[in-house]
Amino acid sequence: MTPEAIKLIEREMATARAALAESNDGKARVCARRAVIVAVQGSNNNSDSNQWNSRLALEHLAGGSEFPDEVIFAAKRLQGGLRAQLEGKMYSQNPIEDAEIIIRYFVDLL
Repeated sequence: MTPEAIKLIEREMATARAALAESNDGKARVCARRAVIVAVQGSNNNSDSNQWNSRLALEHLAGGSEFPDEVIFAAKRLQGGLRAQLEGKMYSQNPIEDAEIIIRYFVDLL
């Protein structure tokens, strides 16, 4: 992973933390998702990942049997937003923690 990618992940995660401190859960989820896509793309495990957005990356992670359960479930939680919460479906109560689970997995692969 490039130093630029690491800086971008750190910046997105810092923005997510600030958003949570302001009770802006939606912005925190968006920033956490953007940090995840940078980590996925930076891992170079899948050349197609450079064409993905955060939704496609989370779908890949959530549906991938090659990933550890903790990564799969973190991706599934991050997929859910306010609508999922209102409908009683799976969503991330802590998008920062869920993003960190996924990011650590990809950083540790390098």
